[in-house]
Amino acid sequence: MKMITLSTLWFTLAIAHLISVGSATPALRNVKSSLLPRSQFCANAPATIAGTTLDRRDSSRSNLPVLPSLADLLGDNAYPPIIWCARGTKTYILLTLVRPLNSGIVLSLLDDARSTILGHIAIWGDGVVEDGFFNWAGAGGLKLRMVNSNNHQLTWGVVGAAIEALGEYMHQAVTGPGEGWFSILDGTNEVGTGTILSK
Repeated sequence: MKMITLSTLWFTLAIAHLISVGSATPALRNVKSSLLPRSQFCANAPATIAGTTLDRRDSSRSNLPVLPSLADLLGDNAYPPIIWCARGTKTYILLTLVRPLNSGIVLSLLDDARSTILGHIAIWGDGVVEDGFFNWAGAGGLKLRMVNSNNHQLTWGVVGAAIEALGEYMHQAVTGPGEGWFSILDGTNEVGTGTILSK
């Protein structure tokens, strides 16, 4: 006959208690709650859920929604945040602009940065952005900066897609380009944050 030690008995009782408490807890996956996150949609393709692949044919400049005027947006010294999806990817940005800037300088900065990234990918392939930081300077002191966030790493492809989304939005925006900040999301994960600032 085996002897049961006191520590074995306590361990068995503790496990039995956890099992009984755990079985009394309702399964949350079956609960429908108004507090669960709702899907967000791309402003440039209102039928597409942000974070899903946006087909390159789903958004074209000819069918983009009409955006509010600058006067409507500057009520609190900032534009309302906008979700803009990069075509052909699961990457999107959540962009908040704070003031308008010269469109030529902004679009030139974004075009130059994107061309450089595409060149990098063509030569060395896609991969993690070294040191988790991307910085690009343009005319007039304008700077584009992106950095890793949320314990994720930016890749050259995601940075390029984010710049493509920024450029597409700023090219067609009724309000024109501006300076501000943005989050970069790839699928459901925030992988980076960025700014486009003149100082």
